[in-house]
Amino acid sequence: MQWEYGCRAGTTSTWWTGEDEAVLNSAANLGRDIASIGGLRANLFGLHDVHGNVWEWCGDTDSANAKARVGDGLRDDGVDSSAGRSARGGSWGDSPVGVTSAYRSGGTPGVRYKFNGLRPSRRITP
Repeated sequence: MQWEYGCRAGTTSTWWTGEDEAVLNSAANLGRDIASIGGLRANLFGLHDVHGNVWEWCGDTDSANAKARVGDGLRDDGVDSSAGRSARGGSWGDSPVGVTSAYRSGGTPGVRYKFNGLRPSRRITP
């Protein structure tokens, strides 16, 4: 839930850029190769590369039935660390359909692919 909120940046469309695949190309790294972060347009929250480039590993388990925890939007508090995790955003090797704001994939921790990565984050205090 947190990943999708950041990706959408207040929008409700298929991609934060809207519904037009041609406009998506100015903000998503698709059909190329892994690129440096920040080379394309940022969304309204200032996040770059939320569509394409590399699948982003998330803390949520890869389960459609998981319920959000109260307070932080994460899912499955206290799950087994070997459980599959959700991956979001798609990669440079995907089509526009595979990089929509709502689309998700998953995998088992410890598995490595050239299409996967993560988005480091930190808590911001006022």
